[in-house]
Amino acid sequence: MPRILSPEFMADLKSGMLLPLLKCVQKDRDLILEIRDDAVNVYSKGQSLVRLARRRSQYQVAVHPKFASGVPHGGSLTTIADTQAFVERVPAMKQAISQLRVGLNEIECEQMLVRASVHEPTLNPDYLVIDRQIVGPSVSKASRGTAGKTDRPDLVGIYWPRGKRRRNQAVSLALIEMKFGCRNQDLSRLHEQLGRYYDGVAANLTAIVQDTQTVLRQKLALGLFRKPRGVLEALATLTISAHIQDVLFLIVLAELNPGSKRPNWQAINNLHFAKQVKLFRVGYALWDEYRVSEG
Repeated sequence: MPRILSPEFMADLKSGMLLPLLKCVQKDRDLILEIRDDAVNVYSKGQSLVRLARRRSQYQVAVHPKFASGVPHGGSLTTIADTQAFVERVPAMKQAISQLRVGLNEIECEQMLVRASVHEPTLNPDYLVIDRQIVGPSVSKASRGTAGKTDRPDLVGIYWPRGKRRRNQAVSLALIEMKFGCRNQDLSRLHEQLGRYYDGVAANLTAIVQDTQTVLRQKLALGLFRKPRGVLEALATLTISAHIQDVLFLIVLAELNPGSKRPNWQAINNLHFAKQVKLFRVGYALWDEYRVSEG
């Protein structure tokens, strides 16, 4: 199903009964809002704090009981007062989410990457994250792993290199696979996972591009990107290329422990689309093995 909000949902977020929630997300850098099929998920530390789905003139509320913190697990929002009452419970819900895990995990790293990409006004990265796991069911079916597990890239965005930016550009789709820690993960078969991504995307590229383009424009209209005005205006004029040779596949190794097993680089280099694969190492943990000497 396409990820798009109806005009009614957009209006309720921008100026209607859901406005308090939108303002809360806009002001809280620890929250991100993702667009679904006439529904939204608000995430904190990678966990879904709430899912709102539109049903006629009201919005169904879905909150995980582990961090509901006094909020009904179900129910609905029918007035702006309902939404305001829900927003007042958000700090307690965030606290419950923060206590759910002792340490950092992959989904939290994903949200940190989203924040650095589009929620920090002073940062100007080349890759901008548009959504989490935007690839739809048809792509998932085409990219099932050997054990029948559905493969979906963790994040989807665009490549908009800083030195070549202009308005009305065609930009590349970027599919991002995040790996956290990696000490207990087998990365030797990562090339197979990338191959499944490629096959699934190639079979459904037009739909994926259309969805990503729509999500980008609706997020811009909702004020969900914290960027300078000129950047936001230019983003609204971009189009995403629907040519498979333009799609980029990013591997992001977060907090890579020096003792971790490494991917099979030879197998990755043998992929027929190897030139479209990019590797990034990110994180804050410090190891002597990764120290860079001066000079």
